[in-house]
Amino acid sequence: MSTYALRPNYRCPTCNSRDPHLHPATAFEGEVEVCADEYHLIPTASNTEAHRKPVLEKRAAKGLTP
Repeated sequence: MSTYALRPNYRCPTCNSRDPHLHPATAFEGEVEVCADEYHLIPTASNTEAHRKPVLEKRAAKGLTP
């Protein structure tokens, strides 16, 4: 699945999130935009299937492989 591994101080290269289950809010009124980077598919205790599902859906919509 994901080619990433969690390392200390590592962040998503696309949205700069520290944790795979978190997606930073955009500057406009704090709305959350799901980042499609595969970093957000890393399974962790907090990054449950419910957190990964929107990422997979967005990746599919963009034509990216899971």
